[in-house]
Amino acid sequence: MYTTRTRLRKLLAALIAEREDSQLLYIPHGESGMRRMIAALLVMRPIVENDPLAEQIRWFKTDQPESASPISVPESSSRSARR
Repeated sequence: MYTTRTRLRKLLAALIAEREDSQLLYIPHGESGMRRMIAALLVMRPIVENDPLAEQIRWFKTDQPESASPISVPESSSRSARR
């Protein structure tokens, strides 16, 4: 658990450091928040050749499959929001 959280923090820090708007980003403290933030940053991140973060990103996508995809709103929730 501690190892996972440490790895998530390192990946999140590296992804944030790549961005020009990093000072504007909210940095979550909880593990689930870090996972959501990493998933969102990965969606916005361009594909990089010889990516120095490739191993960490691969770990995140394989060991954390539920976190590696963007967050989706369940259909029932989106229907009730339209009322």
